[in-house]
Amino acid sequence: MRRGIGIAAATGAALLALAPAAPADHHDVRITEVFPGTSEQPTAEFVELQMYSAGQNNFAPGASLNFYNGAGNATGNLDLADVTNGSSQRTLLVGTPAMEAIFTKQADVEYGSAAIANAGGGVCLLSDLFPSPVDCVAWGTATVNGAGASESAIPDGSSIVRSITAGCNTLLERSDDSGSSLDDFAPAFPAPQANSEAGINSDCPNTQITKKPKARSTDRTPKFEFAGGNDYDCNLDNEGFADCGPSYVPDRLSRGKHKLKVRARETDGSVDGTPAKHSWKIVRK
Repeated sequence: MRRGIGIAAATGAALLALAPAAPADHHDVRITEVFPGTSEQPTAEFVELQMYSAGQNNFAPGASLNFYNGAGNATGNLDLADVTNGSSQRTLLVGTPAMEAIFTKQADVEYGSAAIANAGGGVCLLSDLFPSPVDCVAWGTATVNGAGASESAIPDGSSIVRSITAGCNTLLERSDDSGSSLDDFAPAFPAPQANSEAGINSDCPNTQITKKPKARSTDRTPKFEFAGGNDYDCNLDNEGFADCGPSYVPDRLSRGKHKLKVRARETDGSVDGTPAKHSWKIVRK
């Protein structure tokens, strides 16, 4: 799908002016990667967007990208195309024909002329549904409203990629956007992914306690069993988290109240940010 980039001829306020409401919902979408091309292929550039929840169907109608130069001035606007696969963790690849050639990828939205410079610039995702940008990123010399502190200039041959480690290492989440480009992005090897391609690993730990003592129990060495992850950390009576495996029996406990928190982990380092909890009381027989 080809869309042209119109040269910005209006003020910033006009660029963000509200248009008639579109049927899409874009608020759970973030810019996840920006590639400005290389010194040898300066027009082989792309921007990748990603959804972090379901219900973003008809992902793009009413949405557009604004491009900014190193001075932070808007230089162009690109209307995004209708991509109906709006499931959670899906992407939208926006790029040039030169990008498609060197990465052997078909962009979901194609544009013809270079709009990104590695020394300084910015990109914002805009929506007809919202008066402010949905998401912005800036790097190098540029200061762009909504992007926070700018990430460093993009090294030749690299892209800048959003970190997704705040909550789960395998899922993009709202918590991965701190509002600071400097904190949220870092240089990486470019890896464009079109909407038609398989989504990223969506296995995020979700802790469940499948076996536990009753609220009142006489058992001073109760057995716990867990599910929802590859491995588990336990925190008994606020003594700190330590590896405990999928089956856990504490040392002989005193009578009285006790509380166990357990969090699941995956092999990629993802940790459940909301540990499961169980409180109980050991009583006399």
